[in-house]
Amino acid sequence: TYSCSWLGLDLKRWRAGAPLADGLFTLLEQLPGTVVWRDETARLREQGYHAQYNRPFFPSVFRRSGWAEMAREHGDFYTYAACPRGRIFARDAVNVSDVDGLKRLLRHNDPHGDPLQLGNAGYGIMARHDLQPTNRSAAGGCDTKVSDAAWVLPGGSGGDGVIAEALRRPRR
Repeated sequence: TYSCSWLGLDLKRWRAGAPLADGLFTLLEQLPGTVVWRDETARLREQGYHAQYNRPFFPSVFRRSGWAEMAREHGDFYTYAACPRGRIFARDAVNVSDVDGLKRLLRHNDPHGDPLQLGNAGYGIMARHDLQPTNRSAAGGCDTKVSDAAWVLPGGSGGDGVIAEALRRPRR
């Protein structure tokens, strides 16, 4: 069953240089007959990012959509955190320190050099199934989108926004 994810930022709750305020970031997932949403600002503060990998994030959506059964039958490829894209993002996100670094991460695809991609261009952050040696398909990423509150808020300078605040998180 197909699910959709929606990420919402309440920019009225953001102030440059201040800790991320509760209610700033809401994640919503939906599938037929089910809508789940939650304030995920605390996790954003702790982890520094939220990424989507075409996998349900919320456990209830994961179960109801059939992904849990697929994971039991076929392994971690069908999970949110342990799928190849999730593992690559977790490994590399800690090295992002600016918007250009974030753009590079979002465009990452190195099937022959990245061991987590297992030789598969469809497993990169910017999945590219058209680059597969066999069974090619017109599926995968074609662009990335990065924005910053300072680029859109009145008086914003473009250099001190939500992205910068999230990237300044404590390193583990």
